[in-house]
Amino acid sequence: MSTLCSFVDGWSEPVEPEIELKKCTKCFIEKPIDEFTIRQHITGIGGKNGLNGRRDQKEWRFNFCKSCKNKEVKVINRLKKIYPPPTSPDYKCPGCERTEFEIREGGSEYGSRTVWRLHHNHVTDEFEGYFCDDCNASMGRAQDNPKILRSLANSLERKNNGFKT
Repeated sequence: MSTLCSFVDGWSEPVEPEIELKKCTKCFIEKPIDEFTIRQHITGIGGKNGLNGRRDQKEWRFNFCKSCKNKEVKVINRLKKIYPPPTSPDYKCPGCERTEFEIREGGSEYGSRTVWRLHHNHVTDEFEGYFCDDCNASMGRAQDNPKILRSLANSLERKNNGFKT
């Protein structure tokens, strides 16, 4: 079939744009990037600039898809009803052994939000306690793997890295 456009030098049929894919770290399925929520607190969407004023939405998405995120939120909300967050000012994080006051005093920015995060087993969905945001994030980044966390601690102790031990 011949069209007017086929006579134009260098013209070719339109190509469908490639859909950017990302692999979910929970279900391990590769999905279109739109299936991953933008990390609004980092990108600065909704008012203020995030990390270094950066507004790169593509690179700052959650590592798990919306479907997995929704399941996770339901588990956390169910567990929070059974195990409410700590309210005592004397409660200490089981990881770093700091109170909320000490954590906030250290310069962490939480605004009016609590520093406590419900930690749970991602396989069994069992409650494991309330940890501060820093410790919970550290455990999550280490894939809740004690061997990785011990190795990191050993490395810090060997090098002392200027931290108090």
